Amino acid sequence: MTTLREELLLISEKFEPKLRKALNVAIAQIKDRATEARIIKGFEEGGIVGAARVFGDIDEIYRTNIQPPILQAVQESGRIVPGLLPSGSVATTYNFNLLHPGTISTLQNHMVQLVTEVSNETKKAITNNLRRNIIVGTNPRVAAKDVRGIVGLTSRQEQAVINFREALENPTDPAARRALQQALKGNRFTLMDGRQKGTVKRLLAGDKISQKTIDGIVGRYEKRLLDHRHTTIARTEMLRTPSMAEHESLVQADQKGELNSKLTKYWIHFADERVRATHVSIPAMNPDGRPAPHGVFITSLGPLRYPRDPAGIPQNVINCRCTLRYDLGKREPVLDIGDL
Repeated sequence: MTTLREELLLISEKFEPKLRKALNVAIAQIKDRATEARIIKGFEEGGIVGAARVFGDIDEIYRTNIQPPILQAVQESGRIVPGLLPSGSVATTYNFNLLHPGTISTLQNHMVQLVTEVSNETKKAITNNLRRNIIVGTNPRVAAKDVRGIVGLTSRQEQAVINFREALENPTDPAARRALQQALKGNRFTLMDGRQKGTVKRLLAGDKISQKTIDGIVGRYEKRLLDHRHTTIARTEMLRTPSMAEHESLVQADQKGELNSKLTKYWIHFADERVRATHVSIPAMNPDGRPAPHGVFITSLGPLRYPRDPAGIPQNVINCRCTLRYDLGKREPVLDIGDL
C-alpha cells in the first residue's frame, strides 16, 4: 500500500517532466522572438546591447511557463499534509487553501527568486557569447546562429561549448588533444553522446572533418547540456515543492488556530552512503525536534525550516533527500527514512 510520503514523491515525479517541458517551451519562445535576422539588425543598430534586447523579456517568458506546474504541484501536495500528522494534530475542519494570502505571498517570492536565478544565468550566457563574437570579429550571421544555439545554458555551460568547439577545430594542438582524450574517458564534456565520441576518436586518429560536421557535433552537445540543465532545475524544484506545501499547510492551520501547539517536527535523513555528513548531524543538533511549523533546525551550514528550504544556501539544499516526521511532544528521533 502506498504511504502518504510516497504519494508526495509520486507528485514530484508527476510534475517533474511537466516542468522540464515548460522550460523547453520557454526557450522555444525566446528563440522565436530572437530570429537570426533580428539579432543581426540588433547588432547593427546597437551592438551587444541591441542584440541582447532582441531576446525580449526573458524573466516574464520563464515565469509564464514554469509557474503553472509548480502551483499545481503545491496544490496537490498541500491536500495530503494533514494525513502525515499524528491524530489530534489539526482540527477536523482544516483544509489546505492555495489562495491563502500568506501562501500566495510565499509562492510569489519563491517564484521571483527562481525565475531571477534561471533567467540571470541565461542572460549572462547570451551576453558573454555576443561579446566574445564581437571581440573576435565573427561574421554577424554566424554570430547570430551561434548565440541562438546557447540560449538557455548557464554561463559556465556556454564556456564549455566554446572550449569544445575550439578543441574540435584544433585537434593537433596539444592542449586540445588532451581535452578531447579526457572527454573520451568521461572527464570532460561528459554529456557527449556515442555518435559524438566516435567522431572524436576518428579526429584524434587523424581524420579530417568538415566545419558542418563540427557544427552538428556542437549543436548536439548544446542540446544535451540544455536537457541536463532543465532536468536539474525540474528535479530540484519538484523535490522542494512538496516540502514548501507541507510547511505552508501547517502555517495555515496554525494561523487559523487549528494546529495543536504540541506538534513537533523531527529531521529524518537516509541512513545510506549517499547522505551528506552535514545532514547526518542534524538530528543530534536538534535532539528535541523543533516546534511546528515555525521552528528552525540548526545545521552546520545555516538554519533550515525544513528539507530543501529555499532560504538555505545551495550546498545545504540541492539534491537533499531528507524529510520530516511529526509527533505531539518529545520523542526519540528516527534516522532512517526507509521505514516511513
